[in-house]
Amino acid sequence: MSTPPRIVLEMPRSPSLEDGPWSPTWPEPTYYYDGRPRALLDEEQAEPRSSLETIATPYNPGEPTKDPNLVTWNGPNDPENPKNWPMSKKWATTMLVSAFTFISPVSSSMVAPALEIMARDLGITSTVESQMTLSIFVLAFAIGPLFFGPLSESFGRWPVLLLTNFFYLVFNLGCGLSKTGAQMLVFRFLSGIGGSAPLAVGGGVLSDCWAPEQRGKAVGIYSLAPLLGPVIGPLAGGFIAENTTWRWVFYATTITAVVIQFAGFYHLPESHNTIILQKRRDRLAKETGNQNLYIAKDKQETLLRAITSSMARPTRLLATQPIVQLIALYMGYLFGLFYLILSTFPSLYRDVYGQGLGIGGLHYISLGVGFTLGAQVNAQITDRLYKKLTAKHYKNPQKEKETECNCKCQCHSVHGNMPPNKPTPTPPGMPNKGLPEFRIPSMFVGSLLIPIGLFWYGWSAEAALHWIMPDIGITIFAAGSITCLQCMQAYIIDSYTRFAASGMAAVIVLRSLAGFGFPLFAPYMYSALGYGWGNSVLGFVSIVVGIPAPYFFWFYGHKLRAVSKYAVG
Repeated sequence: MSTPPRIVLEMPRSPSLEDGPWSPTWPEPTYYYDGRPRALLDEEQAEPRSSLETIATPYNPGEPTKDPNLVTWNGPNDPENPKNWPMSKKWATTMLVSAFTFISPVSSSMVAPALEIMARDLGITSTVESQMTLSIFVLAFAIGPLFFGPLSESFGRWPVLLLTNFFYLVFNLGCGLSKTGAQMLVFRFLSGIGGSAPLAVGGGVLSDCWAPEQRGKAVGIYSLAPLLGPVIGPLAGGFIAENTTWRWVFYATTITAVVIQFAGFYHLPESHNTIILQKRRDRLAKETGNQNLYIAKDKQETLLRAITSSMARPTRLLATQPIVQLIALYMGYLFGLFYLILSTFPSLYRDVYGQGLGIGGLHYISLGVGFTLGAQVNAQITDRLYKKLTAKHYKNPQKEKETECNCKCQCHSVHGNMPPNKPTPTPPGMPNKGLPEFRIPSMFVGSLLIPIGLFWYGWSAEAALHWIMPDIGITIFAAGSITCLQCMQAYIIDSYTRFAASGMAAVIVLRSLAGFGFPLFAPYMYSALGYGWGNSVLGFVSIVVGIPAPYFFWFYGHKLRAVSKYAVG
C-alpha cells in the first residue's frame, strides 16, 4: 500500500485575532501537494478523509474563538470593524483626515510671496536665512512622523491627530506674533513638528478603513491635500500680504486650523483596530464584571515595549527595506522639486514678467490644475486597473515558476508577475486579493510627464515667452508628479498594511529633507545656469531616477515583499 501524498499548510506569518475578518491584507496560506504549491486543494486531488495523513484548515478569524475571555471581532461583518463602516462614514473620515493633512502644507508655503516684506520687518538680511523661514517648516516634517506615525499605532489615530494639530496651531499663532528672525525660525520649526503628524497618520487611517480595491479614490483625495495646500497657500498669501500685513498669513491659517480641530474632535472616529477592540474589552469588562477579558495584543507585548518597538520601526524600515528606500528617494526628489518651484515662482514672474505679488501669485493655479487633473484621472484609472489586473491574476495567470527558497524548510515560492499557472479559486467569504504591484501602471506615464514638464517650463521661461507657456509646463510637471506620488503612496499602504503609518513616516523623512534643502540652493542654481539649463539638469535627474522606478516595482517588488518580515507576502 503506497503512502498517501502529504498535504502541508504553510502560513507566511502567524495569524492575529486582531486582524479581524478576512480582507486583502491577509496573506494567503499555501498548500503543498506532493511538493508542488497549490493556493487551495483542488477537488480532483482530494482523497477520502481516512487516507489523508494531515488535514490542514486555513485559519479564519471570523470563526468564534474557543477562549471565552478573548475579545475580537464578532464575525466578518462586525459593524465596528472600520472596513465594514457605511460608505458615508468612510468618506467623512477620509475628508476629515485630508483636511488635517491640508492645513499644515498651506502654512508651509503661504508665506512665500511675503518673504521679502517679512525679512525686512524682522531684520533678516541673509538670502539663505530668508529662504529658511519658508523651508524650516518642511524640515520639521522629517522629524515629527518618526514619532507620530508609530504613536498612532500604539495609542490610536484620533488622539495623535487632535493633539498634534493643537500643537501646530499654537506655534503657528506664535509665528504671527514674532518680533525677530530667531523667534520666527523657532516657531516655524515647532509648528511644523505639530503639522507633520497627519502626513504619517493619514495613510494608516486609509489602510484601516478601505479595502485595496476601493482605496484608489480615497488615496487620490488624501494625497492631493499635501500638494494642493502649498498651491493655495501662496495664492492667498500674495493677496493677504499685499492688502493687509504678512502677519495675517499666520492668523488666517490658525483660524482655519481651529475650525478643523473642532470638526475632528466631534466627528472623527477612531479607526485603529487595536484601540477599537480595547474599548470593546473595557466596555464588556464593565458590563460583565469579568476582569480576565483581553485582546490578542495584551498577550503579545507590554505597552512600553510596544512603544519603543513602534518608535524604532520607521528607521528600521528605511534602513532595511529596498521598496521604502527607493520610494523615499524618488518621492523626496519630487517634493524637493515642488518646493524649489514654489520658492522661485515670485522672482520669475516679478523679474522676468514684471508682475506684482497678487497677480504673480495667480500662477500657482497652474500647479493646482495639474495636481487636480492628475489626481482625479489617476484615481479613476488606478481602481479600474487594479480590479482588472486582480481578475486577470485569478483567472488567466501566467505560467508559474517554482524556485526553492533559501530557508531551512526547503519550501517553494512562486515567482513571476502573476502566479500561479492555474486559475486560483477564491474560498467562500474571501475576496480576490490583488497585488500591491497593481498600483504601479499609471506611474509609467507619470514618470515621463515630469521631465517633459520641467524642460517645457525651463526653456519657455528662459526665452521669456508668453506667461502661459511656463504655466503649461508646470501643469504637465504637476500632473506627472501627483500620478507618481499617488501610485507610490498606495503601494506603500498596500505593501505594509499593518505598518502603513510607520512606512509613510519612513518615506516622509527623506521627502521632507529634500523639501527643506532644495529651495536653499535654487537661487544660486538659477543664477548660474538660468531657467533653461537649470531646469534641464533637474529634468535629466528625474529621467535617471524616476523612469526606472516603476519597472523596478513591477518586476521585482513581489520578490522583495516575499523576503520582508514587514511587507505583505
